[in-house]
Amino acid sequence: LIRLHNPSYMQMFSLKPEPESGVELEIDSLLGKGTHSSLQDAVAHSSGNDIELHVPSDHGVGRWFLARVTRKGESIEGSVQDITARKLAEGQLKHLVDHDHLTGLLYRICLEATLNRAISSVSEGGRCAITYVDLDRFKLINDLHGHGTGDALIQQTARRLKSAVREK
Repeated sequence: LIRLHNPSYMQMFSLKPEPESGVELEIDSLLGKGTHSSLQDAVAHSSGNDIELHVPSDHGVGRWFLARVTRKGESIEGSVQDITARKLAEGQLKHLVDHDHLTGLLYRICLEATLNRAISSVSEGGRCAITYVDLDRFKLINDLHGHGTGDALIQQTARRLKSAVREK
C-alpha cells in the first residue's frame, strides 16, 4: 500500500484527492501487476536500487517510470519519476544509430547481429530465410544521373523490400 504521497504523485497518475476516509492506493494498480514484488526483490538484494518500470497501454507505447527505492524497517521508501519522454528520446536515438536515414533499413553492424540471432534460432530448430540483393552498376547510375536519382532508386528498392518482407 502507498501510505504517503504528495500532490505531484496524484497528478502523475491522474488521481483525485480522496476524502479523509481515503481509499488506499496499491502500487500494482498504478504501475502494473508485479511491481510490488519487483520492488521487494530490489531492496532485498541491496540497500537501495533504481528500477525502470514499463506500464503498457492499450492505445500506445505506455509509460515508463523510474522508481528509486530503499528499505526502511519493514517498509519500502522511495520516489517515482515519469521518464516516458526520456525513454522515447532514447528509442529515437537508438533508431537513428541503428538505421540508415535514407532507407530506414538497418546498418550493416545491426544486420550482422540480426543474422547471428537468426542463425542461433535456426540451430535451435527455428526457421529463417535470407535474401541478398545487389544493385548492379549502381555507381554508374550515380555517375550518369546524379546522387539524387541514386538516392531515389535506393529508397524505392528499400520500400519494395519492406513491403515484401513481414515482421517476425
